[in-house]
Amino acid sequence: MASPLEPGRRGKAKAAKAAGLPALFIVGSGSQARYVIDIVASTGSHRIVGIADLESDVNVGRSVNGVPIRCVVDDLPGQFATSAGEIVVAYGDNRRKAEIAVRLAAIGYRFATVIHPLAWVSPTATIGPGCIVNPYATLMPNARVQSHVILHSQVNVDHDCVIGDYSNLAPGVTLAGGVTVGQGVTLYTGANVLPRLTIGDHAIVGAGALVHRDVAAGSTVVGVPARAVRR
Repeated sequence: MASPLEPGRRGKAKAAKAAGLPALFIVGSGSQARYVIDIVASTGSHRIVGIADLESDVNVGRSVNGVPIRCVVDDLPGQFATSAGEIVVAYGDNRRKAEIAVRLAAIGYRFATVIHPLAWVSPTATIGPGCIVNPYATLMPNARVQSHVILHSQVNVDHDCVIGDYSNLAPGVTLAGGVTVGQGVTLYTGANVLPRLTIGDHAIVGAGALVHRDVAAGSTVVGVPARAVRR
């Protein structure tokens, strides 16, 4: 019978396994970066090699939950070649996230999708590149999540929903069946959307709102039932 690995040999075996994983560089150093770090630690899908900060070069040299901030985003090509692995843009400002993702895609970077093992994704649901799916999020049959979307914990996306690029669904958001969410939409904590409605591009839905009619692009709605407010 083979003897168990000695502590030093176990460490070497773990390092060798990690070395065989695809490399991942995180763009952004805030809360979404921490989500990505936790998800990757849970799945073992990637080897995180660093973070590119989107705010200031004063953060370079610091670390986020043990992962070093190696550069600002403008210096990313000098730190991490496009052929070296994948990146994920982990940032809460939808418009800035879109700008950064488009710029990095044009250079040739490929985007990882990270899904926590405690999320439930129907075999017929689809999730695009660059998405972050947190614990206990649920995607039901034929739901479609496009690119660079973040689904926070306990988000429920029912059958046949479509979520557009760069949208951000906060914890506890519920979309009933057949809802269409446009690009760059933010739905804050606990918002609920009734079936077959459309949330227009770059709209904002306030925390706890109950959406019972379509929401126009660029508008903000709050309350129960949800009503438009001036921005």
